[in-house]
Amino acid sequence: MGRPRISFSHLRSQYFFRRSKWSEESKRRLGLLCGHAGYVTGLFEYVMTDMLKLRLFALTGCALIVSFQAVQPRKQWVSVGWNSVYCAVNLFHIGLLLSERPRSLEEDERQLQKVLGDHVLHTQILSLSEAGQWQHFLPGTALIEEGHREDDAQVCIIVRGCCGLRIRGFK
Repeated sequence: MGRPRISFSHLRSQYFFRRSKWSEESKRRLGLLCGHAGYVTGLFEYVMTDMLKLRLFALTGCALIVSFQAVQPRKQWVSVGWNSVYCAVNLFHIGLLLSERPRSLEEDERQLQKVLGDHVLHTQILSLSEAGQWQHFLPGTALIEEGHREDDAQVCIIVRGCCGLRIRGFK
């Protein structure tokens, strides 16, 4: 008598390669998951302030709705078509946003952002930096003197170091 042969082929066919096609119940469940996830993702669009994140959520939501419609027994082609158009529009705008990303801040600009705090955006720091010019002063240099009228009025923001103020000789 020989040893009984152990075969796992029944397990493989039962659990892994059950059917080559998806069952209608599996499609229904996947569709429901995609549909709910698509609309919940769409809900998050309303709380986004960053345009790139908003576009990513919009793209994801529309793609999930298209997936939801794709597994339905009777597809709603109007919904599939328009959500596909929205996906394409969002992909285009995501590409624009990624190509227009502002450069990173240099050391002086990072220091300026630290001075101004969280009230000033990255892009505003870049605009301020490009509108003006960086000047480095030696210790003891007077920025403005009392009684002298400046024709070229300046706004100075001290990023590093400190300054003293004297009015009528008093410090």
